[in-house]
Amino acid sequence: MDARVLARPAPIDLNGDGWHDRIYAADTAGRIWRIDLSNGLAREHWASATQLADLSGDGLRGFIAAPDIALHEALGRTPWLSIALGSISFEDQSAANRFYVIRDSATATAPGEVPAVPLADADLGLSDGTQGIGSLSDGERLRGYYLPLGAAQVLAPSLTLGGVVVFTVAQSPSLQAGGCATLADGLPARIEVRAMAADTGAPSFDLNADGVLDSQDALLVLGSALPADSSVRMASRDDTETPGQRPCLIGSERVPGCTLDTRLRRRYWLREDAD
Repeated sequence: MDARVLARPAPIDLNGDGWHDRIYAADTAGRIWRIDLSNGLAREHWASATQLADLSGDGLRGFIAAPDIALHEALGRTPWLSIALGSISFEDQSAANRFYVIRDSATATAPGEVPAVPLADADLGLSDGTQGIGSLSDGERLRGYYLPLGAAQVLAPSLTLGGVVVFTVAQSPSLQAGGCATLADGLPARIEVRAMAADTGAPSFDLNADGVLDSQDALLVLGSALPADSSVRMASRDDTETPGQRPCLIGSERVPGCTLDTRLRRRYWLREDAD
C-alpha cells in the first residue's frame, strides 16, 4: 500500500461463528480495501486482500473516516452489505467531495463476488439527495451510489440505523496535503446532517420536524457550533418522554426523527414436531 489508513478498519463476522470473516478499510488515497479471512487455513492462505473501489477521482478525494458496514435483508432479495463513508479533499486539491454507499456480497463461505477491476465513480449511480436513485437490483449489488458534497468534508463515520444512513458533513478548515487530520479535529465548524435510505438514497427521517417527509428533509443545519469531526451516536438511555425509543445525538443535540426502537418484540416459531 502507498497511502495511510487513518481510521480503524471494520471487521465483521458474517456467519456468527465468533470469527471475523472480512475486514474493510479506507485510505487517504480514496480507495476501499476488502480483506477476506479464511479461518482454519495455513497462514499463507489465511487472508486475501482486494482493492474493492478506487473513488479518488484522479487524486481529488481521500478518506479519513472509518467505513460504516451494515447488513441488509429484504423479502425475496439476496442479503447484501452496504459500505457507507464520505470523503475529504486536501488543501492543494479541488473540492469535489462525495458521500458513498456501495454494495458488496454478504456471502461468507467464499471470497465473494468482487469486481475484476476496482469500482470507480462511473460504476455508481448519482443521487441528488432529494429523490434517490430507486432500489438497486441484485445484479447491482456490487455497485451503489454517491451524493455530491462539494466543499463539505466528511471527518466522522456514519451510522446506519434501520436501513437509514445518518452522517455529518462539515464546512471545515482545509486539511494538509498527505492526509493529516489534526488540523480539523476539535475545531468548530458548521455541521450539517443528512439521512437517506441505504438502498435508494432518498430522504428517510423528518429532519426539519415539520411532520412531513419530503425533499426539505434532505439536509439539517445544526444551529450551534460543533467540532468539525462530530459524529452521530446513540444516546446511552431511552427518551424519558417516549420509553422504548432511543434518540440519535450529535454532541448533546438530538437529531429529529432519528431513533432506535428498543422495545421487546414477541418472537414466534414453529415446532417441527407440532401439528
